[in-house]
Amino acid sequence: MSSSRGESAAHRALKLAACRWAREQGYRAVGMEIRIPTSPYRADAAACRLDRPRPGEPEIGASAVFECKQSRADFLKDAAAEQEGWIRLKQLKQRRNRLEDLLLGHYPDLRQGGTLFPEFDADRSSSIRHLGYQKTVRDLLRLEKALAGRTKFHRLIRYAPVNLLYLVTWPGVVRRDSELPSGWGHLEAEIAPDDESPTLKLVRPPYWIETPPARGLELLYRIASSAMRYQLSPGLARPANSGETQDG
Repeated sequence: MSSSRGESAAHRALKLAACRWAREQGYRAVGMEIRIPTSPYRADAAACRLDRPRPGEPEIGASAVFECKQSRADFLKDAAAEQEGWIRLKQLKQRRNRLEDLLLGHYPDLRQGGTLFPEFDADRSSSIRHLGYQKTVRDLLRLEKALAGRTKFHRLIRYAPVNLLYLVTWPGVVRRDSELPSGWGHLEAEIAPDDESPTLKLVRPPYWIETPPARGLELLYRIASSAMRYQLSPGLARPANSGETQDG
């Protein structure tokens, strides 16, 4: 089990609570800071079941990822609705194109006549000092950046890297059930953020996501690799209850 540099005590407490909760639910392989298969993200915590349908023939069961949010601002940053963002992005692009057509009609010298056909000329409309146009471009760039990096909840549903996705929060971070990302379950601490060992309660169960067996195997491999890496690295801080992450 590992922790991120600069991580707050409140966030780490949620991660440890998620690992304990997973163990209590029968997940025998649990780890923190695990790279999620088929995605560019790293999970705060991840877990795999190891079932034994027949003696001597273990198989990987359900796999789960836990995303911890210690504050409402942190939650809202990743909970931005992706579909609404794409609609807004389309509107901004249409406005930018209309403004560019208008500007080029009034200022034909904004085109560089370097090609035989005018429609392929280099467009220099971004160089004009038009406040409305510049604001539209700024809003467009800001939204494109947000859609690329702040839709983690929605992207993980689409990637389908594991069977179950859980949001883990302190009380008050999520104020309405409608704020929860579609498909995600919600685990909430039963006490305030100053507690170092919170107990989690299941507020909403997640949807079951069908995934190829190879993804569960990949997640198990990454949990095992992470555990081995930190066991063989002297000097790395480990929690007192590190045994909770090992196969029982």
